[in-house]
Amino acid sequence: MLKKNVTLSKHSAFIAIRFLSEVISRASALITFPIMAQYLGTEGYGVNAQINTLISFLVPITSLGLGFGIVRTLAGNSDRAFVSSRILSTLAVALVTSGVCAGIVFAAAPQINDAFIKVPGAESIVRWSAPLIILSSIEMLLKDYYRARLRIVAFSVIQIIQTVMYVGAVAWILLSGHGLLVVIQVWVAIKLGFDFIYLAYLIRQNELAFNTPLIPGPELMALIQYGVPIMIAGLGTWFTQVGDRWVIGYYLDASQVGIYNAAYTFAGILSALGSPFWSPLYPLMAAAYNENNSEKLKHTCRLYMNLFCSIGFPAFFGLTVLSNDLLTRFGTESFSANPLIFLLIALAILLDQVATHGYYLAYILNQTIFLRNLTLVTAAINLLLNVLLVPQIGILGSALATFLAYLFLDLIFIFRIRTYDLKLTDVYDFPFLGKILAASSIMAVVIIVLRPFFSATLPGLFALVFIGMISYGIPVFFGMRGEVRNLIKNFRS
Repeated sequence: MLKKNVTLSKHSAFIAIRFLSEVISRASALITFPIMAQYLGTEGYGVNAQINTLISFLVPITSLGLGFGIVRTLAGNSDRAFVSSRILSTLAVALVTSGVCAGIVFAAAPQINDAFIKVPGAESIVRWSAPLIILSSIEMLLKDYYRARLRIVAFSVIQIIQTVMYVGAVAWILLSGHGLLVVIQVWVAIKLGFDFIYLAYLIRQNELAFNTPLIPGPELMALIQYGVPIMIAGLGTWFTQVGDRWVIGYYLDASQVGIYNAAYTFAGILSALGSPFWSPLYPLMAAAYNENNSEKLKHTCRLYMNLFCSIGFPAFFGLTVLSNDLLTRFGTESFSANPLIFLLIALAILLDQVATHGYYLAYILNQTIFLRNLTLVTAAINLLLNVLLVPQIGILGSALATFLAYLFLDLIFIFRIRTYDLKLTDVYDFPFLGKILAASSIMAVVIIVLRPFFSATLPGLFALVFIGMISYGIPVFFGMRGEVRNLIKNFRS
């Protein structure tokens, strides 16, 4: 039976502002894609994707998972000297580890270019990305510090401004005729400036003092020992999500990385649609678990899954049917790819969203070792499949590897729900989901039938999207009116 062991934060304002920050952050990739696609092409866009992949891999390593220890030890502590000594100590460690890592990347830039990018002159771009490892490591630790001190609203507001500045800078640089190197250089300057802003805000709020001593070595080692296993699990998740770009870059070229990353960017809209639902779902599930209220837990799971699938299913079908139109109209014709590539990536992401209940129940029940081992096994499966398939069938092989890896991961999460004294029908409203799936399928058929009658332009594309929304809305309105009304009513309450 359900037992209680979880604390629930009720700061709804924090959740709301975090939603906005996440939405803007995710939207920035879609906003910058058309500009980068037009002015950098598939090759330049692929180089940028490889740089982002490199940084997203190294930053968690250089941070050593210290942020998790920061949240655990500093939350609720009002002793300024205690708090300052720990944040300064962890920042010092991150500066050393990220500095060493950045130095290695700077020195090995030609080798990195030869192995994974293969674009003449790209080693200078790799070298300029090295400072981003240091600056991003600092930002990651500061984010956790803000969380621990309940300053997440301030952090999110600053992050929103930073993201808007980056998007504006990319547009201005590329429209002015400059290239990716200048984009990276300006991004380094923006990161540096905002790291100072994060620190300055904390100093102004009397949250941080630089005259405090560093913490003792044994305590620092305890923080590192706590964070490293979590960091390792995160790396497994990282490889399943973005590590395939390296395999593509190794066996193919930057242009193929660019095409694959563009497809992944648009398929990532499904994750963006899920984010506003999953962020409150976890604390609500934890609250029900805390209260030993299994009926409330079941009701909450069904409610939020129904809400997501009401927009996630039609979005999946619409994006898949129009995938090549989206890639070529927002980008260029060079981003055209086999529609099966997008289908497999989008299906993998959708499946991962649907498995959210299983993820969260494992976290709530403190099964961190199981989570770590499963993510590492999934990463190994993904790597093996990529190495086997990419040389044979190109980026289609990487998409297939992504789908199979996620299928393995998420089916285990879904069917493991039954080991928590729950049935799948307790947390999934299958009749409702079946009706939404049918309405979404009707919408897809309508778009496919009408597609030849619309011009291959943005207005034609938007018209098809509008028709798709109508063709989805009509069966939902007339066939599920009562169920949708109850869904909205339950969500409001």
